[in-house]
Amino acid sequence: MRRVQQRRDADTDDPFACRDDLAATTRRRYRAAWRSWAAWCRSAGVDPTVADGDSIARWLAARAAAGDAPATLAVLRAGVAAAVDGIATTTSDRRRIRGAMRRAAPGRGKRRGLRRVQVERMSAVAEQLDDDRMRHTIAVVMMMRDGLLRVSEALALRWSDLDRQPDGSAAVRISRSKTDQDGAGAPAYFSRATVAALDSTRRTDRDDDPIVGLNAGHLRRRIVAAAAAAGIGDVSTHSCRIGMAQDMAEDGMSLNEIMEAGRWRSPAVAAAYAADQFAALGPVARWHALREDGGQ
Repeated sequence: MRRVQQRRDADTDDPFACRDDLAATTRRRYRAAWRSWAAWCRSAGVDPTVADGDSIARWLAARAAAGDAPATLAVLRAGVAAAVDGIATTTSDRRRIRGAMRRAAPGRGKRRGLRRVQVERMSAVAEQLDDDRMRHTIAVVMMMRDGLLRVSEALALRWSDLDRQPDGSAAVRISRSKTDQDGAGAPAYFSRATVAALDSTRRTDRDDDPIVGLNAGHLRRRIVAAAAAAGIGDVSTHSCRIGMAQDMAEDGMSLNEIMEAGRWRSPAVAAAYAADQFAALGPVARWHALREDGGQ
C-alpha cells in the first residue's frame, strides 16, 4: 500500500479552501469528490490520505454501482488527486483504477444529442398542448444549442448579457466557463428565432435577472420531460451541446470550427460527439459517392 502525503496547505475537511487557482465550479465538484471519498474511507476504515490504487478502485467501483457514469468517475478521481500530492503512482495502481472506470456503468456516459428536427418536434408538441412552461424550456434548449452552452454557462447568463443586433439576433459573451479559468470570455451567437423564443417566454422585466431562472436539476428535469412529451428519450442538459455539434458536423463544419464554437480544448471530445456525422462525410463515404456518381 502506497501512502500519499496530504498537501501541506490543505485542510482535512476542505482541501480546496485556499485553492484560488481553481474555478469556482471546479472547486465545488472537487469538494463533492473529496466528501464522497472521505465518507467511503470512514465506512471502509481507510485513511483518506492513503490514496492507493486498490482503495481508489474500490471506491470508484462503489460509485459506479450506484449509477455514476465514467465521466463522473473521472471528475471524482481528479478531485482526490487534486487534494493530495498525487495518487496511484505505481503502474499496478493505475491499472486497477483504469479497470474500475472501464467497468463502470456499462452503456452510460453517451447521451443522445438534441438535433434540430427534434427541437422542432418538441416545439410542435408544446403548441399542441398550449404549454407555456414547455415553451420556456424549448427556448432555453434553443439558446443552449446556439451557444453550445454547458449548463453552468447557461444558468449564469442574464438578460443584460444579450447584445441585440438590428436583425433580431444577439451576440453574447460567455464570461466564464469550464475551459476559461481566467475568465477571459468567449463569444457566442443566438439566432433571431432563439432570441424571439426567449423574449416570448420571458417572465421578468429586470435586465439583471437570469435568463433561465432555474437551478441545474430543475432545468434537467424540464428538458427530460419536454423531450419525453415528443417521444425523445435518454437526454440531459448536455444533449443541447451535443446535438448542435452533430448538426454542425452533418452540415460540413470542420472539427476546428466546432471546437471553437463549443470552447473545447480537446479535439478527441468534440470528435467523439459527432463521430457518426464525421464518418458519413469522411473519405470512405466520399469514395463511394464518387463511384456512384461515376456509375462504376
